[in-house]
Amino acid sequence: MPTIQVPADLHRVLDEAWRTASKVPGFLLESEARFLGMAAACTPGQGAIVEIGSFKGKSTVMLAKVSQHYGLGPVTAIDPHNFNNEELHEYRTAAGSSSYDEFLRSIESAGVAHLVDVRRAYSSDIAKQWSQPIRFLWIDGDHSYLGAKSDFDGFLPFVLPSGIVARRPARVRGAHSRLC
Repeated sequence: MPTIQVPADLHRVLDEAWRTASKVPGFLLESEARFLGMAAACTPGQGAIVEIGSFKGKSTVMLAKVSQHYGLGPVTAIDPHNFNNEELHEYRTAAGSSSYDEFLRSIESAGVAHLVDVRRAYSSDIAKQWSQPIRFLWIDGDHSYLGAKSDFDGFLPFVLPSGIVARRPARVRGAHSRLC
């Protein structure tokens, strides 16, 4: 069974990554960002880092900065960028509005665009064609129970036995709920 190794410089790396990620608009709190960075850095084994739900790139930048430092490979960022979930409807300023351009600007200005495999699509469509092992899966797309469960079910077969799955709480009738 693989053991978790905490890099000696993790605290410094998380500080540096957060300094960059904190400049990106979004909802991710510093404590959440540090957890994501720690999970990505400490998960044993080889495999992809996959993020479902990127919005404007705050968590993407955090994950990519940590991945860059430790040589973990690209972060796959999956999001249709169309403000499709309940929490983002207020950001839709026009019928065709999108967070995509701002997302691209965020990863470019953070210097991590070359470390991000951008998938502008619904996660359910990507899951149907996914074939790579996953070391860390961050589910933060559709926050409804069914949306989060669909992401979990679609990608779980690819998560390594030593991998980590983290998600934002799903919402059921306005209340927080657990998937399992």
